[in-house]
Amino acid sequence: MKAKRKIGMGCKRKRVTKNNGMLAAKKKRTSKKKNIGKRLILTPGQSGGVIPLIPIFAGLSVLGSLMSGGASVYNAVQKEKKTVEFFHAITYLKKPHAIECVSKGEEPLEVQTSEIHSDLDTSNVHSIFDIQLMVGKKFTDAEKLQHLENLWTPGKNSVFPSTQHGKKQLKFQFGWLENWKWLAYSKIEDGVYCKYCVLFSKYRGGKGSQLLGQLCTEPFNKWKHTLEKFSTHEITNYHQNSVIDFQQISSIVTGKTDSVYHQLNKTEKIQKENNRKIIIPVINSVILCGRQGIALRGHRDSGPLNIDEPLINEGNFRSLLRFFLKATTLSGDESFKLARENCSKNAQYISWKIQNEIVHICFDIIISKIVKKINDSTFFSIIADETADISGVKQFALCARYYDVNEKKMCESFLKFVPVDDVSRQSLANHIITELKDLNIEIKNLRGQGYDGAASMSGKLNGVTALIRKEYPSALYIHCSAHNLNLSVSYACNIQGIRNTMGTVEACYNFLNTPKRQNFFNIHLAELKKKETSSNKQKLKRLCPTRWVERYNSIETFNEFFPAIIYCLEEMITWKDIDTSSKANQLLLALQSSEFNVALSVLNHIFQYTQSLCKYLQSKNIDLVVAVNHINLVKIN
Repeated sequence: MKAKRKIGMGCKRKRVTKNNGMLAAKKKRTSKKKNIGKRLILTPGQSGGVIPLIPIFAGLSVLGSLMSGGASVYNAVQKEKKTVEFFHAITYLKKPHAIECVSKGEEPLEVQTSEIHSDLDTSNVHSIFDIQLMVGKKFTDAEKLQHLENLWTPGKNSVFPSTQHGKKQLKFQFGWLENWKWLAYSKIEDGVYCKYCVLFSKYRGGKGSQLLGQLCTEPFNKWKHTLEKFSTHEITNYHQNSVIDFQQISSIVTGKTDSVYHQLNKTEKIQKENNRKIIIPVINSVILCGRQGIALRGHRDSGPLNIDEPLINEGNFRSLLRFFLKATTLSGDESFKLARENCSKNAQYISWKIQNEIVHICFDIIISKIVKKINDSTFFSIIADETADISGVKQFALCARYYDVNEKKMCESFLKFVPVDDVSRQSLANHIITELKDLNIEIKNLRGQGYDGAASMSGKLNGVTALIRKEYPSALYIHCSAHNLNLSVSYACNIQGIRNTMGTVEACYNFLNTPKRQNFFNIHLAELKKKETSSNKQKLKRLCPTRWVERYNSIETFNEFFPAIIYCLEEMITWKDIDTSSKANQLLLALQSSEFNVALSVLNHIFQYTQSLCKYLQSKNIDLVVAVNHINLVKIN
C-alpha cells in the first residue's frame, strides 16, 4: 500500500477522523525519530497519488546527460567516418588513372575496388568532385573552369537510387546527361544541377529578380516532372547568361580573347605593341654585337636615329638597327619603321645607358643558367688567374669547372671578370668567396682550386688557397698541369744553345716583318712551294712570349721555310740599303752555324710531343690515366 502511494498509483487514502487526527498529533509530539521519508507531490486528477521529487529530477538529469552525450558521440562518429572516407578518396583519386577516369565520367571505384580497403564505405568517394560541394561557393575564373573540367559524372553502368513518386518508383536516367549537356548529377543529393548556373549565375533571376532555386542552388529530384523542368530551365535568361559567361571566361583564360580590361583599353594595348616594336630591334642588335664580339658604339652615335644612311659612321649598333628597319620595310612590314618614327624623342631606347642595361640583363640571364647547372652538379671547382684589360685595370678572370648532369659531360664556364685594387693574398681570397656568394653559388660544395704557381696564390700557409681552405677545407688546391708543363719547357730552354736559337728565330721574324722585305720573301716562298713543299702556311709566326709550348707552330713554320729564308738573306746582302744588308749578313751567319741547326732540329722534335701533351692537359674532359700515358710516351720518345 505504501509503495503504491509513493509511486502514485491512485490507491484510496485512509479516511482521517478527529480522534485519529488527535492520536496522530500526540504520536508526532512524543516521537523523536527523524522523518527520513522521501518528499512527495500530489498527482493531479487522482485523489491519493503522489510522486517522489528527488528521483524524478535525478532521472531527468541523467536522461539529459545521456541524450547530449549520445548526440556528441554520434556526431563524432559521423565526422570521423567522413574524414576516413575523404582521406581514402583523396588517396585513391590522386592516382593518375583515377583522375583520368573521374574526368571522363567513368566509375573507377566500381572497376578497381581492390585498391581501396574492403571495410570502407566507398559510396561517397566521388563527393570531392560532386557538384553539390560547389553550390554557394565563390571561385576565381580559372578555378571555375578547373572545377568544370574535373566535375564528377556517373558512368553508363551506374545504378541510381529509386524514389517513390505516387504509385511509381522513379530514378535518374543516364540518357538525360547526353540530351542536356549542362546537367550535372550529384551523388550526395541524388539530384541534378545546372553546372553553368551553379558556377556562373548571380543567384537571382527570372521575373522580379527572385532567388534561384532548383537546378541552381537546390537539387532537382522530382523525376516525374523532369522533361518539363529541363525544357523550361533551358530557355530562362539566367541560364543563357550563365552559358555566355562560361564561353567568354573560357576564351579569355585560354588566350583566345582579350580580357574585358584590355578590350576597354585598346589604346593601352596598341601602345604596348608599339613599345615592343621599338625595343625588340634594339635588344636583338645588342645581342648580335655581343655574340660576334664587336663593339657597340663609335665616336658619333648620339642623338635620334635617322633611318636614312648617314654620311658618317655611327657605329655597329646603329648600323645594325638601321639595317633591321630597312629589311623589315622591304619585306612588307612597315610597323617597326612607323613605330620608330612616331615615338617620342625621349623613348628611343638607343642611348648608351639603355645598351649597358640590356648587356647587364643578358649577363644576369646567362649567369643564372650557368649557376643553376653548377648547383645541380653538386660539386664544382674554380679556376682563377690575374690579368689586366686594355685600359690597365687589374682584374682576375673567374671560371668554374663542373659536371653537366643534362649533357653528361664536364664543362668549364667563364663566370666574370672581377676588378681588384688590392692584390694581396687576403684581398684576393675575400674577393673570390664574395663573388661566388653574390652569384648564389653554393660555395659549400667547392671541391677544388686551380691557380698558377705564384707564391701569393699557392702558398701553403698564407696563400690564397690556404686562406680559402680555412673556411672550406674540402677545396683542394691543384696546380695547373699545363702551366707546370709550360714552366718545365721554359726552364729547359735556358740552355745557352737553345736560348740563342730562340733569339735568332725571333730576330729573323722581326727583320722580315716589313712590307718591302715581306714582299721579297713571299717571292722566294712561292718558288719554294712549287719545288719542295706543299704547305698552306703563308708567313712566319712570332714566338709566343708567355706560353712556351705554343712556340711549336713558330718553330715548325721556320723549319719549313728555312731554305727560302736563306735565299732571301743572301740576296738582301747585295742591297744598297746599309742597314738591311748588314743585318741580313749577321742573320745569315747565325743561321748557317752548326749550333743553330742542331738546336733548331732538337726544338722541332721536342715540341712535337709537348704540344700534343699540352693541348690534352688543357682539354675539358681530361682523364688522369690517359694524361699519365701521354707523359710516359713523351719520356720514352
